[in-house]
Amino acid sequence: MSRVLPCNFKATPINYEEGKEKVRTIWYSAISLKLPRRDERLFMLVVKEFAEEPMMLLTTCRVNLRVKESMWRIVDISLNRWKWDESL
Repeated sequence: MSRVLPCNFKATPINYEEGKEKVRTIWYSAISLKLPRRDERLFMLVVKEFAEEPMMLLTTCRVNLRVKESMWRIVDISLNRWKWDESL
């Protein structure tokens, strides 16, 4: 699914590796879904060009699928969390 979902939104976050700026363009999108026998609405975000394979994030946080900043908020929080975890 992550390979076929079109990612129409882009961001160019700046990371610092070994004291140097590294700019990378990533593409992202999201869809709303429900799992069988579950009542809550879920949102799956797909991020491409961040890693070799598309990254998929599943969240219960409400995402406005028409507002790119709403999707980016979840992506940004997840990326920062992973950076934090890797630094420990």
